[in-house]
Amino acid sequence: MAAGGPSTMRQELPAMMPEPSELVRGALPDPGPRLERVPESPEWGEFERGVTLYTQGQYPEARLHLTNMLRDHRDLPLRSSIQAFLTESSLKSSAQELRPLEIIDLYKALMREDPQSTNARRAAWRIGDVYRVEGWYQEAQIAYQHALSLSERDSYDANRAMLGLGYVLRGIKSWKDSVQTFDHVLKRSTDPALLVSASLGQAHSLYRMGRIKDADALYESLSSRWPAALRADPYALLRYADTAGEAQRGPVMREQLLHFYNLYPSRPENPFVLMHLADSYKEAGRWEDASMFYAALMSQYPDAQVVPTARLRYADVQEHLTPEGEEVNLRHTIAAHLANVPLKPGEMLSPRQLFESSAKQYEDSPVGSEALFHLGQALERAGKQEDALKAYERGVQRAGKFENDPWPEKSGAQLVRFMRPRLEAALKAGDDFELINLFHRNGPFADRLYAGTELLLKVAEAHRRLGFPIESARLFQSLIRNSKAETFHEVALMGLGESYLEQKDMRAARAVFERYRLQFPVGRFAGQALLGILTSFEGEGNTAGLVKLGKQWLIHNPRHPNRALVQLKVADALRQAKRDSEAASLYENVLKAGTDLSALDRLRYADVLARLNRQEPALALYKQALVAGLEAEEEAWAQLQIVQLARGVKRDEFARNGLRALNENSDSLVRRMAAVLQTELPESTPAAGGKKR
Repeated sequence: MAAGGPSTMRQELPAMMPEPSELVRGALPDPGPRLERVPESPEWGEFERGVTLYTQGQYPEARLHLTNMLRDHRDLPLRSSIQAFLTESSLKSSAQELRPLEIIDLYKALMREDPQSTNARRAAWRIGDVYRVEGWYQEAQIAYQHALSLSERDSYDANRAMLGLGYVLRGIKSWKDSVQTFDHVLKRSTDPALLVSASLGQAHSLYRMGRIKDADALYESLSSRWPAALRADPYALLRYADTAGEAQRGPVMREQLLHFYNLYPSRPENPFVLMHLADSYKEAGRWEDASMFYAALMSQYPDAQVVPTARLRYADVQEHLTPEGEEVNLRHTIAAHLANVPLKPGEMLSPRQLFESSAKQYEDSPVGSEALFHLGQALERAGKQEDALKAYERGVQRAGKFENDPWPEKSGAQLVRFMRPRLEAALKAGDDFELINLFHRNGPFADRLYAGTELLLKVAEAHRRLGFPIESARLFQSLIRNSKAETFHEVALMGLGESYLEQKDMRAARAVFERYRLQFPVGRFAGQALLGILTSFEGEGNTAGLVKLGKQWLIHNPRHPNRALVQLKVADALRQAKRDSEAASLYENVLKAGTDLSALDRLRYADVLARLNRQEPALALYKQALVAGLEAEEEAWAQLQIVQLARGVKRDEFARNGLRALNENSDSLVRRMAAVLQTELPESTPAAGGKKR
């Protein structure tokens, strides 16, 4: 349909919403009572007069005539035929003295008195019809099934009972079963009337099931074989228009909508039908036709709910036909008068002014959002780019304000043309803050507007760098879910895993990194993915898992560039598990390989050596860690360990130096511990010359 207009005529029908009663409880094909001809009967002429009255639609007179015949002739050979015509006359009579159950009793009496007659078999499914028309679906279903049991296979009566049963199943919203029932009729019957009703019923059920393609094929078949029957069903016309629109067959869709509009001028759907017709012509670029139908809608249905929207779109069409300048307001106004478009006294039709005023007037409805979108387009056509940008941004700011409002996202799509060059400039300049700020000016659906692009990947990475891991994870996920962005899946998976690590969601991070290793077994980030898994194990406190996976990897990757990093991860896990000998061996291997340990790794290695009673190398590592620079708590711990170890190897002066550093610590608890350790150290002895040592 038109840009921004509804794409189809689809009725939003939940599965449990009942069908309109005329599609379920309406009349089905019925050739009428059967003439069981008995030519030698002397009452034949009198009976024919009653039948003539019935066929002429004189039902009360026919009913009176046939009632008198039954009263005056108790043992007529024509009795079953007379009863059949009498019952139908009673049913169709304008007099309402007989209730549905009394009609049913008449049919049942006919079946009892002459069960072998053809009218008795017809009466069986007519009972189902009466129940169905009244909306008594359970009783109707039983009656139709009973009629099936009385009828010969593939006979007219069997297929007619099956047809009625299909409509009952539609009445109880059993769409799938009704489709199968209608299919039975279509395969076994040759009667055109039954085939038409079964085809319509099946098409409607397929539509309700959401099988739009199948429904469209059936509506198309009906249109070619029985066009009159299709046009006699207004719902079929609307639904065929919908399915044809879904299949991108605009001419067929418009044809059905025109049939509906011309055949059913009093139907309440007509304003919407005119709107869809105009939208369709607008989408096809047939501006004159679109203008005509928008104008017809506004002039014929001035109070319709869709008129404010139609007015906007009419103005937008006029803008396409004759872009507004300073001199064309009069031309637009005259065109509106010629098309019978309602205008206030003295009002000039200026599309841009209409869009602006509508945005204010309908601020609390999606109409206002659409007005801003058209305003932005009109301003663009006028060369006012900055004003157009502001109009689109105003539209974007309405996102989420109304349910099913597509216009903020459409305004966002227009913003992309303005924002993409600026985003690329910010990216080139390495300005993450500006990149994110510009990106979010596209609104809450910005990720959909840039879906599958490298630019979205860069924006996600910028969010992570600036400390917004939740938003970066969402953007990475949108890239991963997009099959068209397969080129970026490898990088996006790694970014997602890192974002989860930053959120401290270790289980989710591990799942992502494991997925990466499965999806990209020889990927360029395989080493980082392994480190991510090890880090997540570490964060979960799963030292056993970390050690097991790390050792397996080390066995199979003796020369990998990330080997030292993995060794350090495993060594730290072994340290935490108090498996000090194994941890020390790994730390030694790392040093032998020429890797320079960080201050924290030196501290951890020193702790391992201290527990193994290797005091001298432990002291050296603690000192190196202090020189390399530690956090305050780690520094205090290293100094305490130095004091303890120095005491153990009788290096009292070294211990005193450590205590002096601890005494200057800002933490009072550390100072108290230093004071306790001070009392345990022996006093320094005076050296030669009177100095203590």
